[in-house]
Amino acid sequence: MKPYFYRINDQQIGPVYPKDMIGKVSLDTYVWCEGMENWTLIKNLPELATELNLVAIPQQNSTPNTIPPNLPNYQNNNTNGYEEKPPRPKNYLALSIVAVLLCQILGIIAIVYSSKVDTDYNLGNYEDAIKHSKTAKTLGIISIVSVVAIIALYIAFIVFAIAFNINHY
Repeated sequence: MKPYFYRINDQQIGPVYPKDMIGKVSLDTYVWCEGMENWTLIKNLPELATELNLVAIPQQNSTPNTIPPNLPNYQNNNTNGYEEKPPRPKNYLALSIVAVLLCQILGIIAIVYSSKVDTDYNLGNYEDAIKHSKTAKTLGIISIVSVVAIIALYIAFIVFAIAFNINHY
């Protein structure tokens, strides 16, 4: 098994073995390895596509694209040949960081989901990106609200203790 390099958003990643590429690439991802003259789409490499559990769609033109385009890698039936990506969902990373700074374990989990938003969006998993965005937002809000509630209860306890002259001696 030979290692490959692959490109996502004009960023070269690798070398990695195919088993480490599963879930990170699609049929429209460009790959290269030793012995190949140029970068090639995975869909033009049926053995690699099968190893990555990707289903290849038969192509009318068997000539592989050899140079990654500067345009986005997604296509549909629009007149210009390219579709607009859905808007990138917010990752709520700042909210998650504030939650962590307030000593909430939920903030750490929110950071994990925040980091998945951009990754999923870049891989074309738009539904997962939206789901992870909502989860990060929810966890961040729950974390911050719980800290505010705990502080409010603490202040209320102190006010109660002062108001009723409670001594701990």
